[in-house]
Amino acid sequence: AAVAAAGLVLVDAPKDADIVFDDVPCEGRPTNQHSLNAAVYSTENAITAFQRIAGAQSWLSPGFLLKSQICELIGAAIMRNNSWWLLKSDQVVAGVEPQTVLTSNWITAVRHADVGYSAALECTPSMVIGGCLFLVERMVLVTPANGVFVWAAAPRIFQHQIAMDANKPEPYQILPPASEVSEHLFKLQASVQLGSGGATRFDKETEHVIVDAMRLLLGVDSGDGTNFGVFRMRFAIGQGADGAVPVLHEVRPALVAEQLAVSSDFVPSVATVIAGGSDVHWRQIQLPSN
Repeated sequence: AAVAAAGLVLVDAPKDADIVFDDVPCEGRPTNQHSLNAAVYSTENAITAFQRIAGAQSWLSPGFLLKSQICELIGAAIMRNNSWWLLKSDQVVAGVEPQTVLTSNWITAVRHADVGYSAALECTPSMVIGGCLFLVERMVLVTPANGVFVWAAAPRIFQHQIAMDANKPEPYQILPPASEVSEHLFKLQASVQLGSGGATRFDKETEHVIVDAMRLLLGVDSGDGTNFGVFRMRFAIGQGADGAVPVLHEVRPALVAEQLAVSSDFVPSVATVIAGGSDVHWRQIQLPSN
């Protein structure tokens, strides 16, 4: 209904479409296959992509590849012995969120390299609030001309429940899948970390990070001028000199099916923006000129 209301028509074959929401390549038509998709398809790819970019570490959750960066992980773990490590598997099963392990022991992290875990992301104590690791999700659209837009609705909030022992996460645990919670609950539980007016400031700083991240990524790979991409960016809460700061925790291409479950306006709104129009569901954010 939302597609029809926007004056669009669904067709059966990609060759008959003006814009393609699929993984099927279609010569000469915009498809959801921006070349950045490959760069950030998995946690391992995203870590590699960002490590190629100088200066990204200030807002990026430090990550290490368990197969090839064991020495770097051990060094970081020894230097920052109050951190825990989120071990993520890139073994993809359709419709199933990859299993995540949280450990404070670098030896445990290293041993997981042989059982399918490909990456270790740092999790600092400030990121755990009331026994939860909160992740603030923003949707980002990159057009064929490399315009960058954010989904204008309120961000989605997800949480991992953390098993605690004496106000610290238990030294080894398999995290349950992240569950979505209301923005109200998030602001209520994170009120101390965010401070007065901190939620608004956190939202603005999140967009600053999105601008910086996309500028750096597009500087490495600016695409082919035909395809577009929609990305899911999740931010944990870090602690900066002046209060809570967003720390980029995950970036992945968004599945169209996932977004349709959130909003039926997703497909027509993307199509409108790709065609050069404006849509209330997306707000453009400007990249710096250099």
